[in-house]
Amino acid sequence: MVGGRGRLCRVMVSFAAIVPYTFSLFLSSLHAEFGWKREAISGTFGIAAITVAVFSPGIGLLLDRYPPRRVILPSIIVFSAALLSLSRLTPHLGRFYFTYFVLGVVGNGTAQLSYSKGVLTWFKQRRGAALALMLTGGGVGSVLLPLITQQVIQHHGWRAGYLTLGLIALLGFPLTALLMRNMPGRQASVAESVPHVDSRCVQDSDVLDPCRHNPPRGLRSEWGHLTPCCFVE
Repeated sequence: MVGGRGRLCRVMVSFAAIVPYTFSLFLSSLHAEFGWKREAISGTFGIAAITVAVFSPGIGLLLDRYPPRRVILPSIIVFSAALLSLSRLTPHLGRFYFTYFVLGVVGNGTAQLSYSKGVLTWFKQRRGAALALMLTGGGVGSVLLPLITQQVIQHHGWRAGYLTLGLIALLGFPLTALLMRNMPGRQASVAESVPHVDSRCVQDSDVLDPCRHNPPRGLRSEWGHLTPCCFVE
């Protein structure tokens, strides 16, 4: 379950944990600094949410085509850079909107969607436990990150708050690079295509089927002498 714990930490510093739960902490500071209306500032979150929804299918297609690591690492870099750039924000509201648009584009590349693909690829046993542990990261991050951000804003200002969030998000890069490995191509394709075998049909690596020593024609395959009763849909 080491991989599951690593993914918990990475999801803690993803879009799902950072943007929804820390956005409102900056409203008063940005209003005081630039005089922007609260409605205009709040609209930025809507841009990010819509962008995530629009670009999530594209992220899903990339995850089908490439190993999760190749999608997650570039997404973390772009996501972190966008957050860090907010610490250098200017009075131009359009730049604020554009930055959150970028955050939305790569958002699910850093979140549960991408890490779930890795979990489903590697874990054949205790998948439910691994997924649950990974998804817990979002909840833990939603509790800890607002507390940290609020303290930084109070003592060092809102620019330091965005800088801190960007650095925290960047922590996901070494964690992913060190702890997440791509499954070799052939092995990955085989792992995803192997059907699940009902444990009731298997004992000591033998399939308890009267036909296994002389299977009917058409049932011989690369998976062994398994009859349809042993496959679970």
